[in-house]
Amino acid sequence: MKFHRSGQITSRDNHKPWYIRQGGHQPRMFCAECTERIQMITLEEAVVAANVEANTIYSLIEAAKLHYATTTEGILLLCLNSLINFRESEKA
Repeated sequence: MKFHRSGQITSRDNHKPWYIRQGGHQPRMFCAECTERIQMITLEEAVVAANVEANTIYSLIEAAKLHYATTTEGILLLCLNSLINFRESEKA
């Protein structure tokens, strides 16, 4: 029997909420930049949540504005804290 955990993370962007819906497939991982275990999201989830293209996400990673980790399978996961902080700094 498989158990699946689901969750939803909500933030507000200019009075408009954005959502990240996740199953149990992304565990909390250690973010070296945040120095804590935090929720990581996939590139696809980050693109939807930030309402930008994948190339923009890659540019933000290169500019050290987004934190990331790579799984042993080579999957890129992004630090949700850094994505939220990036979105907040855009509004300022």
